[in-house]
Amino acid sequence: MVSCKNQWGIPGGPTSTYQGRESYRIWPADLEQGKFPYVIRNETIMRCMQCQNPPCVDACPVAGALTQRPDGIVVVDPTKCSGCLYCVPACPYGAMYYRPDTNSADKCDLCAPLLDTGQSVPTCVAACLGEVMVFGDLSDPNSTISQMVKSSNATQLRPEQSTNPAVYFTAHFAVIHAKVVDDNGNPVTSPTPTLTDLATKTSVTTFLDSNGEFVFRRLTIGKTYSLTVAGTGYRPYALSSLPVTSEYQDLGTVTLYP
Repeated sequence: MVSCKNQWGIPGGPTSTYQGRESYRIWPADLEQGKFPYVIRNETIMRCMQCQNPPCVDACPVAGALTQRPDGIVVVDPTKCSGCLYCVPACPYGAMYYRPDTNSADKCDLCAPLLDTGQSVPTCVAACLGEVMVFGDLSDPNSTISQMVKSSNATQLRPEQSTNPAVYFTAHFAVIHAKVVDDNGNPVTSPTPTLTDLATKTSVTTFLDSNGEFVFRRLTIGKTYSLTVAGTGYRPYALSSLPVTSEYQDLGTVTLYP
């Protein structure tokens, strides 16, 4: 974030705010998933998603002020922007902000001017010590980024918006959650849930809390497991194949019968 502000001379400090937000193109964020008490929070990086169907461009009333390049990058021309900020509420990701020194809208453009002059990656990617961000050509199926998106079950944020972002997010681990009840709908607490990795045949168990809920953590997205819930007085419940496809997989309610 600091490298980005330095690279593009973005104003900083408490006097440089719009609707309580300081001026920046890229920022850290918490993404929360699940439901209490089994909630997971992931630290991540937020930025313009470089949508293939960018609603900000559609909202802009000034020709040439906010455009999408042939390579898909959405860019702002501050010399044409009127500062009307219609684009700000149009973005479902909060990526647009008001830049006071240019009196225009601004956002991440993946350092497009630098890429055009030969820089290989955006400034933030080069500055990230943990190599959290990976940049590349999604139109090339053989590129590193395309292979990563395919192999790591990467997801787009807010797919229901139909914006088709070019930014993907991957997860290291996943959670499986469910609630166990009897045939009358009452929570049960004595049976034991067991999860087995079908590839390695290793198993782990967990417990049911006072609400009959259980959770398995630190699972690998893309792996397939089997699940059993068994206890005295109940017929075992079994799922022979349980693919993990998301960071938070809620199985809903599992019913055990006498």
